Amino acid sequence: MSEITKQGARRGAVTNGFVFAAVASFAAFGFFPGFVAAAHADTTKVMQVGRKFQPVEVTISVGDTVQISNNDEFIHQVFVDSPTFKFDSDESPPGHNIDVKFTERGDFRIQCHTHPKMLLIVHVK
Repeated sequence: MSEITKQGARRGAVTNGFVFAAVASFAAFGFFPGFVAAAHADTTKVMQVGRKFQPVEVTISVGDTVQISNNDEFIHQVFVDSPTFKFDSDESPPGHNIDVKFTERGDFRIQCHTHPKMLLIVHVK
């Protein structure tokens, strides 16, 4: 590689590094709100134990995920049946997790097909 080509490659690396730093800085200060919102999504953990959800009620933000861990000795299957949000999982054996990402605001009931008395209320703000 000639000396001129090497210098051009170094300038390209510096320019690309500067562009990446500028984009990251703009995102950090909220100039790209969609980018920042995706970076701040949280996961709220809920357990299934004793044929109950623990806790029985959680409050999250739009875009957050509720991770439901089957810490029970039974198979569970969760669903949400709302006019604005629907979710239906496969069976989850003991030791497995089900992730439910909430994309709409509202109050939602998560229930278990296998154990219909199980109820988790999720408030999405």
